[in-house]
Amino acid sequence: MIEINDGVTRCAETARRMVDLIATTGYELSGALTTLWGSYCTDDVELSEFLEAPPGTGYERMLSVAAPLVAVGTSHLIPVASTVFVPAVLRTFATRFRVGVRGPDYVSGTYRGRVRLTDLSATTAQVAEMDVIVDL
Repeated sequence: MIEINDGVTRCAETARRMVDLIATTGYELSGALTTLWGSYCTDDVELSEFLEAPPGTGYERMLSVAAPLVAVGTSHLIPVASTVFVPAVLRTFATRFRVGVRGPDYVSGTYRGRVRLTDLSATTAQVAEMDVIVDL
């Protein structure tokens, strides 16, 4: 009878350790995920509606700022470093993208600016520019 009780006790102890391990791992994982997702959530990117770029030449095109975004009717300007594009590179023949601003310190409104589209071809890096008007 002593052997059966020892076996039950060992089994119960093993089960308790497994539950502790699962709970601890779940807790640590939830903290890691919260930290990871929190960094994305606090990044505050305000995106415009989709814009249409002129058709490309058959190559991927990188988007960049040709002229900073300036609020219409003011001199308020969004620094180039705070301007983002989604996607940052237009795939071959893609034309739709969004302009965004990163950070919490910008005034909502209508902005005008200029976007540069640079072909990512190894032979000819053609550049096109387009004026944009976005509501952020």
